[in-house]
Amino acid sequence: MANNITSSAIVAEVVSGSHVVKIDGYSRVKLMENGKYVSSVPFSVGGHSWFIKYYPNGNNTDSKDYLSVFLTLGSACAMAMKANFSFALLDKNANRTLYTPSREKVQISATPSSSRKLIKLEGSVHLMDDSFSIKIDVTVMKDICSKETTQQQFVVVPPGDLH
Repeated sequence: MANNITSSAIVAEVVSGSHVVKIDGYSRVKLMENGKYVSSVPFSVGGHSWFIKYYPNGNNTDSKDYLSVFLTLGSACAMAMKANFSFALLDKNANRTLYTPSREKVQISATPSSSRKLIKLEGSVHLMDDSFSIKIDVTVMKDICSKETTQQQFVVVPPGDLH
């Protein structure tokens, strides 16, 4: 007697991408005041435009001894979206050497997201020839939907006559 079994899946679709920003001439950029930033060129992940705001002397007085970076949604979006992201400092071979853990399900809108105090760069292995690179990995949560799937057909095989 065959059993009629159906199946479905709930699928959370995501789109991932990365962007690397090289800060060349760090000693000159470092002359900017606390709270002042430079933006990266826009980049696209998940059908949206993003950019990084880089504050060489922190975005406020609490972070003045660190560099701070923000992920900012550049495109006008009717509603906030959910995304995971992490920042990493890269070494001269583009390997991640220092990174921030991924932020889970961060609500992102047209205002800046959470800041990251990364590191004091002076005397650091990350600062080579007056430059360094920051990589950001972004995963945008897209649609959550239900889909019908095909059920694996199993055939019941009667036991063999093993004598």
